[in-house]
Amino acid sequence: MSTTMQPPRRTTEIGRERAKAIEATDIGLTYSNGTEAVSDVTLDIPSGEFFGGDR
Repeated sequence: MSTTMQPPRRTTEIGRERAKAIEATDIGLTYSNGTEAVSDVTLDIPSGEFFGGDR
């Protein structure tokens, strides 16, 4: 039997899932010659997480 571990969900103090500051789903890039660089990339950044420069 195989078990898949899931990462913990980020929650607020009252237990609800945090709102997403950035959500990008099913991103892909294919060059004009047909070479697939990436496919099906998903990125979620919760509100309040650091994701910028030195500001």
